[in-house]
Amino acid sequence: MEIGSAGQVLLSVAGHAQLMVVGRRARRTAVGARIGSVAHGVLHHAPCPVAVVPPGVGAEA
Repeated sequence: MEIGSAGQVLLSVAGHAQLMVVGRRARRTAVGARIGSVAHGVLHHAPCPVAVVPPGVGAEA
């Protein structure tokens, strides 16, 4: 288990990943969907591909 902020910990293990999957906030703005700061940081700084998944995807109905 690593200790630190969520973004820092995810980025610290991203070098060993083939793909990182992070969730997106459910918030929407007038401009459209918004991702949170953790997803944004991972998306822009991870050395591997990143998939940002919207809320509810894969959840059982």
